[in-house]
Amino acid sequence: SAVAYIINNLNPKPGESITSNDSNSFIIPDFIISINDRKHSLDLSIPQVKLPKLRLSKRYANMYEEIKQKSHIPKKERREAIDFVRQKVVSAQWFIDALNQRENTLFATMTAIMEKQKDFFFSGDEKKLKPMILKDIADIIKVDISTVSRVVRQKYVETPYGIFPLRFFFSEAMPTF
Repeated sequence: SAVAYIINNLNPKPGESITSNDSNSFIIPDFIISINDRKHSLDLSIPQVKLPKLRLSKRYANMYEEIKQKSHIPKKERREAIDFVRQKVVSAQWFIDALNQRENTLFATMTAIMEKQKDFFFSGDEKKLKPMILKDIADIIKVDISTVSRVVRQKYVETPYGIFPLRFFFSEAMPTF
């Protein structure tokens, strides 16, 4: 029958044909730059699609104090439990601090790019882009070039003139004569 023929020819996995390079894919910007006409300044913001702020629960942070007070647990086991909990609390705090540092580095990098390419962000005119290399931004925010390279990789900024990859704002190697 015709219905059986149609069903037999349907693709059971239609999503496989879509790739990340497909023209249907879209970009969610990591930053938004808008022009504040009243102050004649640029405003930088991060879209609110970010994860909520992480914090360490006070219950877990104080758990080793609770373990200390449990006298029915042998001293050696209490010490091991306290050390275990303390290690986990320190690891969690380190992780939270690392995420905060990453966000600060992202924001500092974009702020430096925005400042250096201010003329472009006010006009949208590509001719107003200034020559800029990763080292310029690394020097401004006082980090290693590799850090700036990682920050700008696959990151995008929404401007009044469209969405641009952060790499767009950096000059390619200048030809030597």
